[in-house]
Amino acid sequence: MQHGDHYYYYKDFYKTTKYYACRKSRTTKCKGRLICHDDGTVDIKGDHVCVTGDDVIARDVQEEMRQLLELRSLGDLRVLPGRVWRDVEDEMIREYGERSGLRFLPKQEAIGVIRRCRDAATGADAFRAIETEQVRRISDDDEREFLQMNLAYPMEGKFRRIVGFGHPDLIRLMKYPGITLFVNPTLSVTPKPFT
Repeated sequence: MQHGDHYYYYKDFYKTTKYYACRKSRTTKCKGRLICHDDGTVDIKGDHVCVTGDDVIARDVQEEMRQLLELRSLGDLRVLPGRVWRDVEDEMIREYGERSGLRFLPKQEAIGVIRRCRDAATGADAFRAIETEQVRRISDDDEREFLQMNLAYPMEGKFRRIVGFGHPDLIRLMKYPGITLFVNPTLSVTPKPFT
């Protein structure tokens, strides 16, 4: 459908109102919309970002995004995969410009790339991952380690594991003789990459 200088495609309807989107909305993320009411009135919503001095060429940056995701996913294993995806997407928008019509990896596919990359780096073993230097530290600024023990043993034909976490300041307090110390057991002890 043509309205003014722009072409639109049918998107949806609600009761007697029809909604149209700019035909370039998929490639250039154009926000131009038409709302056609049953009485013949037409409302134009959103700005046409597809109108620029130069024709916008849709860029497929999925392979470049995949490489950046693999690089960033191993940088800090404590960062959640969804956050890594969002940071990489924002970085690429800043690099290419917001109106450049980029085609990114879908979020679920990107999270799969991040998880596969992290599994390959840690052997898909959460217990091996918590022993890596970058994960077992309290923070980037504090080099003390919260992992106190990671012990594996066979029992009744099954493989058992005991993992002990503790803040070094708390462990030091617990070593004082005759101290009465209450530790709130409702605190989460799951490291960020494994939640």
